[in-house]
Amino acid sequence: MLFVSGYLFWLPVLASKTNIFFITIERYLKVVFSVWSKNNLRRWMIYVAVALAWISSFVHATPATFLTSEVIDGVCYAYVVFKSRTAQMAYGIFFFSSYYVIELFTFIFCYGRILIAILVLVLLVLFVLCFVLVLVVLVFLVLFLPIVVVLFVLDLVLILLLFVAVLLLLVLVLVILFFFFFLLLFLFFLFLFFLLL
Repeated sequence: MLFVSGYLFWLPVLASKTNIFFITIERYLKVVFSVWSKNNLRRWMIYVAVALAWISSFVHATPATFLTSEVIDGVCYAYVVFKSRTAQMAYGIFFFSSYYVIELFTFIFCYGRILIAILVLVLLVLFVLCFVLVLVVLVFLVLFLPIVVVLFVLDLVLILLLFVAVLLLLVLVLVILFFFFFLLLFLFFLFLFFLLL
């Protein structure tokens, strides 16, 4: 009955789905709460999660296989013989919610938060780079301004134009980055909207 009912197929399938669930949570903790996970997430916890994935698939698949499978006239009917229609509906709802709905919402939440964390980090790095660039330009203007005024008055105008051009370029880059950020957010929420339909 174990071979015919698909028990040996469903056991690793359910374990791998649960493993992907735990990997998603582990990635979420590593990216979004990196300091906490570095201090508190231990290797034994990963081993427990792997063992828990296999144990949970065994605990789920074993009773489902033996309680809902039966040999009738020499043919094995797996996962179709339930004591009542209510038990069949309860099993179907439990299986769908635990191995599809909960995992799907966990994936959407965790990877959405990871995406937001990465975008915030990128925007922070861009802000720091822009600040350093403006600071370098201002220091350059302050240090070399007397020489420029004395020697070439026209160079001062060119430097100011260069400064304005750099600032305009920075503003343009920030506008483009914010546009892509909001575009990604829009696509993410659009993706969520179509998933929830």
